[in-house]
This record gives sequence, C-alpha cells and structure tokens, in this order.
Amino acid sequence: NCTSVTNGTMCIDLIKLKKNCKCELTLKLPKKFTRVLRMYYKIDNMYQNHRIYAESFDFYQQIGFKPSQAASTTCGALAQYKGQIIDPCGLVPNSLFNDTFTFWNGNSEIPLMTDWIISKTARKIFKNPEGSSLEDIFRDTEKPPNWPKPIYQLDINNS
Repeated sequence: NCTSVTNGTMCIDLIKLKKNCKCELTLKLPKKFTRVLRMYYKIDNMYQNHRIYAESFDFYQQIGFKPSQAASTTCGALAQYKGQIIDPCGLVPNSLFNDTFTFWNGNSEIPLMTDWIISKTARKIFKNPEGSSLEDIFRDTEKPPNWPKPIYQLDINNS
C-alpha cells in the first residue's frame, strides 16, 4: 500500500507495468536499539513453494560449477535466452529479489549491513565458480531475463 513519491500512483500498479517505484514509509520504533536490528517483511502474491517453480533451477550452477555448454534439463523455458545458456537458469534464479532500502533517522542515513546476510549453511552450499574472474567465467552466458544486470556485477565482493 505504498504510493510513488514521483507521481502518487500506487506502486503495485507501476510494478504490474514493469516500472520501478520509489515510495516512502515511516516506521516508528518503540525504543532505542543499540544492537543489530533485522528487518523482515511479507510479500503478497509470491508463491515460491509451487512444485514447478521450486524445481526450476540447476543445482550444479548453484553450488559453483562453471557454466556448461549444454542447456540444463531442469530449467525448462528459462534454460536458454537469445541463443545462449542462462546461468543461473530457471524460475528460482529469475525471481531475483531486487527491493532496495534506505533508512533514515531524521536527516541522518542509517548504514545497512549488506555483506554476509545469508546463513552459514547456505554459504557452505551456494558458491560462485572458482578460477578466473566472474566476468570471464560467465562471458558466454546470458543473465536471467528479470535480472537488472549480469551475475558478475551482483556481488563483486563474493559476500
């Protein structure tokens, strides 16, 4: 229920048109926090537990194997794009979460921790391929269609 700061349109209506939306929400905290504060929120109408969705990814890509020359059989329609292998492929990677947050206390921006935000278990399982630079490794692949930029530009610090 957020409206665009640009034109007052409901963000949900802009998102349906595949347009970006910047909105502002005021959150009031009941007390002062001196330790790490984590923010969680709910996304409506996103069903990531559907079997077809949940099975649409390539496990070997996720654990750090270098891109293959053959299209994955587990990624369905999102295995290739523009004649190139999509890496990472499938519905799961294609739904990359891309909300961006900035928090303020009055006129002072509150710094956010953006590294190591996944669990230790997930860090042990999911990896980038090793060897050359990520740009070199993924040179002959295509990014998932819904991603704003290629994989090698997403986490340059591998954190």
